[in-house]
Order: sequence, then C-alpha cells, then structure tokens
Amino acid sequence: MLDRTLAWFVSLLASVAVLLIVGFHMSWFSVNYLLLAGVALYHGCHGLHTMLVEFFPSRRAGLLITSGCILLGAGLFSLVLMTEIMFGVTR
Repeated sequence: MLDRTLAWFVSLLASVAVLLIVGFHMSWFSVNYLLLAGVALYHGCHGLHTMLVEFFPSRRAGLLITSGCILLGAGLFSLVLMTEIMFGVTR
C-alpha cells in the first residue's frame, strides 16, 4: 500500500493530468479519452477511499474499503474500455 503522502501526491498529479488531457483532447481523441477515464477514475477512487477510511478507521474496514475501491475502479475502467471497443464512442 502506498504511503499516505505519496498517495496524496499521486492523486494531485492525477488531477493535473486530467486538466492537461482535457486541454489537449483535440489531438488524439480516442487515446486521450481512455487516459482521461483512467486518471479520473484513479482520482475519484482515491478520494472515495480516503473519505471512507477516515469514517471507518478499523484495520478490517480499511482492507475491505481498499479492495472495494480497487474492484470498483477496475470494473468501471473495463466498462469504459468495452464501450469504446464495442460502440466506438469516440469515433
């Protein structure tokens, strides 16, 4: 598990990456769409994880919350990827 300071720093970098990707979205739209989805999902899941871990401070709850956030992020990114492959949302 990442140290809290490093995780916070990575989350801030993810938010900056979202801004940069949105700023350059006209060049490679399909690739940027997937990058934006991945970075935004990481940023959102990290924020949700942080709030829930502070609300439920026990070690067991922390493990369940961490596992849930990882599964949620992977599932949502898979959904975005499948949507892009099947329906070509960005074409």
